[in-house]
Amino acid sequence: MKLEQVYSGTNYKILNAQVPEGGVMPEHYATSDAFVVIRKGEANINFIDGSTVNIKEGTTYLIPGDKQHNLKVVKDFDAIIVIGPEAKIEMAK
Repeated sequence: MKLEQVYSGTNYKILNAQVPEGGVMPEHYATSDAFVVIRKGEANINFIDGSTVNIKEGTTYLIPGDKQHNLKVVKDFDAIIVIGPEAKIEMAK
């Protein structure tokens, strides 16, 4: 899994996420809303409340801030994530 910041400004920052097929991003949350733009692949976002959302290449999805979830990749995944300028991605405890 690769998660790197590619831009930071006064209004937002942009992260690039790459996860190979079969990979998992463990349970985590962003401290602000996270707008996800899927450039390649497919994954399932599994929320702590039991709901699941499938996201695919060419789609976007808004994950509310502080909403715990994990990501399970179905096909090699590459996405841009836009979050608040002071926001962080925190691993769930």
